[in-house]
Amino acid sequence: MELTQIERATVREDIMEDLEREISHAYNKFGIVPRDDHDLSRWISIITEEIGEVSTLNNDILHSHPVSMDRQDIYNELIQVAAVAITAAEDLILKDGVYGKHTAA
Repeated sequence: MELTQIERATVREDIMEDLEREISHAYNKFGIVPRDDHDLSRWISIITEEIGEVSTLNNDILHSHPVSMDRQDIYNELIQVAAVAITAAEDLILKDGVYGKHTAA
């Protein structure tokens, strides 16, 4: 499916809104960063667990379940993966001063 630049921008805005909601939900549930109880390996474990949930849902699609429901679930999990990754990056910035405005190679 070919999207125009405007359509792509609208889709990205919708994703960013979902991402902001997920980050806010996580802050309300677990507290904001920096988190003294989360070092880098803890963040990586959380991200890996979230990716595992995406993988499990993907396997369900491949082997048995209705695609439309599982695809929405995968989208929701991908938003959670992104939210945790952003939160981990915020934690690194706030605790360790790690920061880069542009990381694309």
